[in-house]
Amino acid sequence: MKKTILLIITMVAFIGVNAQINIGGSVGFSVSNSESTTDGTSVDGPTNTSITLLPEVEYMLAENLSIGGQIGFSFNKTKDDANDFESSLFMFEIAPYGRMYFPLGENIELFGEGGIGFARGTEKITIDGTSNDGNTYTDFSLGVAPGLRYAISEKLKLELRAGYLGYMFSSINDNGDPETVQKYNDFGLNINLSTVAFGIKYSL
Repeated sequence: MKKTILLIITMVAFIGVNAQINIGGSVGFSVSNSESTTDGTSVDGPTNTSITLLPEVEYMLAENLSIGGQIGFSFNKTKDDANDFESSLFMFEIAPYGRMYFPLGENIELFGEGGIGFARGTEKITIDGTSNDGNTYTDFSLGVAPGLRYAISEKLKLELRAGYLGYMFSSINDNGDPETVQKYNDFGLNINLSTVAFGIKYSL
């Protein structure tokens, strides 16, 4: 028993010394607005603000194999001053994954990523200065995604994910009385802008 425990401790220590840890993530920010003009009179439309912050840690188990995950949030806000209306949605997100890398050249690698994604948040709505809870959104995904990693230097790498094959579930709970829940299920290949993500990694 003591020999077994000693062997496990030795293996863990060996992995810790020889493993490589990559830190990074993705950040997104956008603002959009509109304006309409009728008979020479201009009226500002709603302003939409979107922020995404997803720090990421990746632990290399072997030269071409890793585990890791993202944990962070997304925030979306819509403000309409003309109608004294404002809505905001803060979504907590977590996405653990496993990866296999396939070298394509000296500085570029193709990878396949399998993982789970979960996000949840409740909308806040303010009308005429009065705030109330709006819909509660829940998203879940399970699948695989391809990507590319390019090494700018030995320590710094850029990543691109594009496409998704797997199962996706989302629900919208209106928190009303009576309560209404809408559920959506999707399985298949999804290739659009929502599946494209850029990131950056730094090797410790």
